[in-house]
Amino acid sequence: MVAILLSRNRWAVASRVGLVAAVFVIVGGCTLTPEERLRWDLSDEIYATAARECANQYHTVRVTRVAVNGDVQGDTAADSKSEIRAFSTCYWEGIETRVKKRQEKGQSLPEQFNMHPDVDLD
Repeated sequence: MVAILLSRNRWAVASRVGLVAAVFVIVGGCTLTPEERLRWDLSDEIYATAARECANQYHTVRVTRVAVNGDVQGDTAADSKSEIRAFSTCYWEGIETRVKKRQEKGQSLPEQFNMHPDVDLD
């Protein structure tokens, strides 16, 4: 009986140690480098904001996803496929404007910042 209790205690301790180790691995693996953090921040500040503004300008375009690298996915009304090119141009110009403003303020950008991301509107 004592042997069973001891083996259960060892199992409980081993489980707790394993859980703590897993938490450290997960948390440690999820930390972002400064460049990755900047890329995530700029994804919202530059890409998502430009996409929102252009979608508000072209009401038949619905943006469903903006990736960290700026790629946009969404859809348009069936009768307004002609707005895809205009939306894309608006989006790229919006990115360019925001990047120039950051550079004028002396704010950094990640290396290889995507100035013309893909626009996939079905």
